Amino acid sequence: MKNLILLTIFAIAFSFAIYYNENFLIKITKQEKPLPLKKINSINNRINLYFKDNSKIILNDKDSIIFFLNNTNKDSIQLKEFIINSKIIQQKLTKEVNSYYININENKKHTIFYKDEKLNIDSKTMLSLYNIDTVPTLIFLDMNNKEIFSLIGKLGEQQLIATLNFIKDKLYKNKDRKSGEVYNSLIEYYKKNAITIENFIK
Repeated sequence: MKNLILLTIFAIAFSFAIYYNENFLIKITKQEKPLPLKKINSINNRINLYFKDNSKIILNDKDSIIFFLNNTNKDSIQLKEFIINSKIIQQKLTKEVNSYYININENKKHTIFYKDEKLNIDSKTMLSLYNIDTVPTLIFLDMNNKEIFSLIGKLGEQQLIATLNFIKDKLYKNKDRKSGEVYNSLIEYYKKNAITIENFIK
């Protein structure tokens, strides 16, 4: 009787192991294949066309966005693809806001105004300045160099367009960021426009 119980337990465990391995293999085969290196290089070579020169990050009569991305991260590459394939996004980035792209794989020199102080710093220092530990990260700044909010992590195409519209229409105006008013206003705007949120908003 004891041997029969042990055999039954062994059979159940063996069946579960087969089921688990089969499903694990299915999950692996369903994963998206990485983009070819040639395509990644093509995207990276074209992306700078839609951003201002980041050697001088200057604020003027427009709100600003700083994109912190890299050359190989899947979500960074996907976001770059949205930009180079969308005339709507290109129009918004080049006409409606000051858009800057910081490639965290590089360490360039930048002149930037931060909290009313002019700084001459490198890219690595900028990462520390804005507490960047994830890519993509988008920092949205108003004309007075005050941070409106940040988007951290994967960003869908429609969410990017909706966020740019939110900024263009100044829907953050007269709302307090620290108390969560800006955050709540943005979330409501996403809901109103049926936008799926895939990232962290700070």
